[in-house]
Amino acid sequence: MNKPKIYCIDLSEVHDEDVRYELSATILKQIFNDKKEGKGMNTMFVVEEAHNFAPERKGSGNAASKILQKIAAEGRKFNIGLMIITQRPASVSKGVLNQCSTQAVFRLVNPNDIGAIKESIEGITEKELEMLPKFRQGEGIFTGVAIEESVLVKV
Repeated sequence: MNKPKIYCIDLSEVHDEDVRYELSATILKQIFNDKKEGKGMNTMFVVEEAHNFAPERKGSGNAASKILQKIAAEGRKFNIGLMIITQRPASVSKGVLNQCSTQAVFRLVNPNDIGAIKESIEGITEKELEMLPKFRQGEGIFTGVAIEESVLVKV
């Protein structure tokens, strides 16, 4: 992976979760370490089902969780971006969730998930939080440091 293009590493066929997390961790560590040494290209990691790879529950960490927390905290200075995708933000490690500086948040109903969003997004208003369970499919809010003020979206 040394040419600028999109690489998709789909581990959904790896049915053993421990093996899947170990493979993910190995790939993430290698790229992170290369970038720390000034090698490689600018990188954006997209982690689907982030609540599985970086869980909030104590004692439920896996091989990928530690490196994802490190990338979330330090990746920007090495031109590494991290996009996490989850339907359960309350189940994602706060150490990862709180480092996400720009968020796209779609319909959430669970009070724990709404609470996690409230804790992790600086400046989100009560009115915006109250909108989350009322969104229809494809409706959401973009907010964070990349956006001067929150924007309602429909995709």
